[in-house]
Amino acid sequence: MQRVLLIILPLFVLAQNYVLKKDVLSSGGRKMTSTDYILQGTISQTAIGRVTDTDYKGVIGFWHPPEAFPPVAPYINPAEKSGNDVKLTWNMVTTDTLGNAETVHYYVVYRSTTPSFIPGVSDSVGATIQPDTVFTDIGALNSSSSYYYLVKAVDIARNRSVKSNMGYKLAKSFNENAGATSDRNWTSIPWHSNFSTVSDLTTELSPSGVPLLEINNLRDDQFYENYTYIFPIGWLGTNFSVDQGKAYEMITDRDTVLMIVGANNPSGLVVLNENAGATSDRNWVSIPYNAVYNHASDITTEYSPSGDPLIEINNIRDDQFYENYTYIFPIGWLGTDFAITPGRGYEFIMTTDTTWNPTEYTNRSGDYIFSKSIKRSKQIAVHLGELTKSKRNPVWIIKEMADCVIKDDYKNSSRYTKLTTRIKEPTDYHNAGISHLVVARFNSSEFDNVVFTAYRLNDPEDVLTENIVGCGVAKKDDNGVLWFNTGNFRTPWQNNEVVVLIAEAVKANRGYFSAIKFTLDNGFDIQDIGDLSFMLIPEARKNKKSNTKSWSSVKNDNVIGYSIYKMEQHLNDAIVTKQEYAVEGEVKIHPVIIGGYETVYSSYQEDTDELINLCPITYSIDISPNPFSTRATISYALPHNTLVSIRIYDISGRLVKDLMSEKLDAGFYTSYWNGYDDMNRKVAAGVYFISMKTEDHSAHRKIILIN
Repeated sequence: MQRVLLIILPLFVLAQNYVLKKDVLSSGGRKMTSTDYILQGTISQTAIGRVTDTDYKGVIGFWHPPEAFPPVAPYINPAEKSGNDVKLTWNMVTTDTLGNAETVHYYVVYRSTTPSFIPGVSDSVGATIQPDTVFTDIGALNSSSSYYYLVKAVDIARNRSVKSNMGYKLAKSFNENAGATSDRNWTSIPWHSNFSTVSDLTTELSPSGVPLLEINNLRDDQFYENYTYIFPIGWLGTNFSVDQGKAYEMITDRDTVLMIVGANNPSGLVVLNENAGATSDRNWVSIPYNAVYNHASDITTEYSPSGDPLIEINNIRDDQFYENYTYIFPIGWLGTDFAITPGRGYEFIMTTDTTWNPTEYTNRSGDYIFSKSIKRSKQIAVHLGELTKSKRNPVWIIKEMADCVIKDDYKNSSRYTKLTTRIKEPTDYHNAGISHLVVARFNSSEFDNVVFTAYRLNDPEDVLTENIVGCGVAKKDDNGVLWFNTGNFRTPWQNNEVVVLIAEAVKANRGYFSAIKFTLDNGFDIQDIGDLSFMLIPEARKNKKSNTKSWSSVKNDNVIGYSIYKMEQHLNDAIVTKQEYAVEGEVKIHPVIIGGYETVYSSYQEDTDELINLCPITYSIDISPNPFSTRATISYALPHNTLVSIRIYDISGRLVKDLMSEKLDAGFYTSYWNGYDDMNRKVAAGVYFISMKTEDHSAHRKIILIN
């Protein structure tokens, strides 16, 4: 086919094999007049009957005034599999952006491996001529890459529409979770797909139960529906409908990659239920494959900054441990600000029935990416657990644990014996239960270094501490909270199980504790057990008339006795029930709590090996007073170990004072500026700028020096 280079002039056109026309034609929202010119010619076809964006060199040359309007954008619905190909289908565009009749000439299809791409010539994979609105990407399913598709309409005046919604082919990874006793994957199904019911999905992805062997649906009333492959019968259970905006739990028998094809719906609303009358408010929510969110805080900042209507987002990790991001009044959003992975499902806990419209990449002007971190008050400090195995275990166990133990027997100290070796050595195996957050509160102005131990009386070796994933401690001003997710117990929790919580703190090198017992209640997603009241751990004192040590009694019904330590060595072979013990030298007292745990802290806490450090939740810098005359205090917070520098500049950008530059651990710090420069000269009154820079962050603040 002959390709012709065209030079378009407003009054004449020189061309080969083209006809000059002066017909009245539609041109992007207005009528072309007799003074407009358009060149028409043949279109180069590719060997497979498609045309590419670069094939249109010289197809249409034109001049038109700038008020011409482009066509409306096409709408992909759906993208689907066709053998090893991906077939895109979209609507035929017949109007411009003002609703006038439009003559579309062709459509251009773009493809990239990232949803944020801005389509250019290099991204074009083909085109079709109106009225053909189907494009097949041959062999796309043979690639391990994920592909994102956009379509633009081009009219006869070569006005191009904005981009369509996005279609995609995803190489979706599923984990069999070797080492865990659960293989759950919360998975998003594309908004527009071939799947109407769950059997449509299994027929395409896993007709014989390999690698996908079960799909679960969490209904609005919080009951589960299952569709399961049972050999040799086949797929059985409820053939529930696949709804847009919902996530589903897929269980596999191996690590695998499944190709999922579909398209998004930028105007689609996710229905979120508060589930009045149910014992839970959980919603498994599908995150679109081209969503703009990087972290959980991006969603909460956009949709629910004050915890209403969204109060919690849960993530089930590949190792089946829960991570939580939760709004706890009055501190704010706390927990693990986990990464949001497009194509995964997350559990949303709501305070009211409502809807949510996820923000997605459409590659139009105005699209944005949320910051990976959220600005929070510098006063918030937090300790987040990261371990999956607890380093804390009971010191005492009940003899003959196989016997039926009635409730009152837990208080009988004579039934306990010292645990010399663990009966059940922790393994990597973890069978997650339902996510359930327990929150307790304390006055953080009085106490530091809060730690806790939480366990069920019927399985005290299955313990959660402040160092376990899904657990943590935080404080803001006088408000302190601790939380733990019972879904991270190694064996699933049951409603009405009795839990013991031992919370501990330090004040002036003295150990304090609180031991409470409560019942798990599945009527709450976030179970607030109220305020903790700490009491002093008693100190052993020498009796003048005998070679014994004595201490005051602890007034707590959950304390069943005491343990005595000397030089970190455990002295007693049975739980001490009296407030007296025969021993020489200095000793430390540890109360023993029902279930066999002892307090971490003792009567006198001089070492810091067990103490936790509360870290800032994000970077911050603050100046006071401002304006200042003699000395300004620069307070700053570092959420992790980093190299940090603080410098003072004048309004011209000249360096005035290099205050500090060194590697610091996470924490809260203070520097001072007295208004002098690096030459120890008093600088003039005026406006200056304080710059704080770290390895991954920078901040600038204005400061005013007055005489």
